[in-house]
Amino acid sequence: METNFSGKFPFNHEAANYQAHEIRRRFHDVGHDIPIWLAREAVSVVHGYRDWSEMYADLNAIETDCTVALNKNPRDNVSSILENGSAYHILGLLSDKLEANPAWSLAYLGHSTGFLFALTNALVYLRDRGDISITPDTIRHYLSLPRFNDLVFQFLATRPALPINRPIYAFTKKWRYFETGTTTKKAKASHQFMEEMVRAATYLLDEQVANENDGLAPVYL
Repeated sequence: METNFSGKFPFNHEAANYQAHEIRRRFHDVGHDIPIWLAREAVSVVHGYRDWSEMYADLNAIETDCTVALNKNPRDNVSSILENGSAYHILGLLSDKLEANPAWSLAYLGHSTGFLFALTNALVYLRDRGDISITPDTIRHYLSLPRFNDLVFQFLATRPALPINRPIYAFTKKWRYFETGTTTKKAKASHQFMEEMVRAATYLLDEQVANENDGLAPVYL
């Protein structure tokens, strides 16, 4: 689906509005008319926000920062962004590489972007503390469910400030990762799809890094 962000950030304002109108249409199909504002509130709650205005502001901030990443100085290459860039910069590198499998719903593009945003926030925070370095291999290392769970605990154990904490906290709360102290069935089923989509995106990032290392003209996002 085309977006106002030229397909670079799959879950943006247009995608959120699309989901809200789909919810409203489905209610109408079964004989219930609901106002669009109520459908929008439902979308925001599904994506882990308190309300539509909070989600709208967050998406606006993400798109603004991703736009900066996509219009980065051409001297910046993929490796330097992974080594020094913000979570938004790394999200900008990877979000357009998330490819929709026909067997998966459009919603999983948004879900996978949310997973990727939570993951990159945690990785960048730990990188800036000197605990890890970020490469495509590092990202893949933390994609599996057990390792992602370990990353969450490692990240939260450092007691980061709320603005840094929020993306990973909201994501794990939404998918009920630790509701009963262990990963729930819902989290296990959903994580598999999100892991596969993000993993595929990192292999495309490998190609970009290889081109830069071979001296070929990199394809800037």
